[in-house]
Amino acid sequence: MKLSCLVNNIKGQIVSVSYPVDSRNKSGLFKVGVLKNVFPRNTLGININGLAINSKLVKESYLFFCLSGTHCKGTDFINEAYSNGAKVVISQESIKTKLPIVIIRVKDAIQCLASLVGEFYDYPSDKLNMTAVTGTNGKTTITFALENILRAFRRKTGVIGTLNYRFGNNVFIGQNTTPDIITINGLLRQMVEEKIKFLAMEVSSHALAQRRIEGLKFNQAIFTNLSQDHFDYHKTKNNYFLAKSILFTDYLKNGGRAIINTDDAYGRRLAGLIKNNKKNKVNIISYGIKNKADIIAKDIYFDCNGSRFMVEGLKHKFSVETNLIGVFNVYNALASIAASLALGIPPKYIAEGLKSVFVPGRLEKIICRQKDISIFVDYAHTEDGLKNILLSLNELKVYG
Repeated sequence: MKLSCLVNNIKGQIVSVSYPVDSRNKSGLFKVGVLKNVFPRNTLGININGLAINSKLVKESYLFFCLSGTHCKGTDFINEAYSNGAKVVISQESIKTKLPIVIIRVKDAIQCLASLVGEFYDYPSDKLNMTAVTGTNGKTTITFALENILRAFRRKTGVIGTLNYRFGNNVFIGQNTTPDIITINGLLRQMVEEKIKFLAMEVSSHALAQRRIEGLKFNQAIFTNLSQDHFDYHKTKNNYFLAKSILFTDYLKNGGRAIINTDDAYGRRLAGLIKNNKKNKVNIISYGIKNKADIIAKDIYFDCNGSRFMVEGLKHKFSVETNLIGVFNVYNALASIAASLALGIPPKYIAEGLKSVFVPGRLEKIICRQKDISIFVDYAHTEDGLKNILLSLNELKVYG
């Protein structure tokens, strides 16, 4: 893709453009000229083969974004980016260099990244029905449940989350629950090419605070709960909550759906925040067990083999039987049920999908030769998550 096609999307963001005046300078040094909001023709014709925010991932004719992190500046890696083949650099900071490279200084590098990555990959997010899931606990289980329900409904689904990124026959192990926006768009582009129609995606508080999903708009978003976690990064519980809330105030489509656990105090606070948000209109669907909600679970029973309960709400009433164990997993199932009903999936397919759902490492039962012993493996790593696991196991209605 030509640079000219990309920069048309960020004209209002450009502060200045620096470019080598004479790339054949005999001394080996390159003079730099600065033009405000104007590109010389010889730079507009540069062919861009890819985008990168990591200098180590830059290849020939890439555009490199200088994004500063917690411990280092993006501008520190320009030399490496150039050595690996970068032809153009976008930066929010002023850069002085003698490298024969085009430098575009902008007001907001992350916003420009979102605009350019969308254009580069032909806006794949617009071609998918996307559900985001956030909260301290339950994100992975809900994306697995949604995937299995959509599979029962004969719909191809992609998943981006903690365990992996997957669609069709493709499985990728990622470093983060929510990857960077370039990786996300690359995955979404592949999904579109494979005729995937739905996406279930875990969105972490770190990703929201760092604007890793900038440029995306979700059809619906789920809030599970909020307990003590990530205080090393967010410092306070209020900051942690505000990071989560951005998903619902900034990244939902107009008319999108916010699916919220209103048994959780922060869920109720989030519902109030959304109602007062003037940016766009969002429809709230509440779910719970203890309090009045749009969709609730009744007559709950679980043992070491799974759970069963009755679902009521959104003009439906039906029974569910699932491999998922514990009250906290009833909440996770309710979230996936609410999202599925909002997508127009009939209850029989929802029940079918939940009956066979399996989530590795989430209260996963281990086959044991001794029939009077039940062994489980769980990923719980927060105080609240571990408490939920132990309470649920303690309540199992089995002998011993």
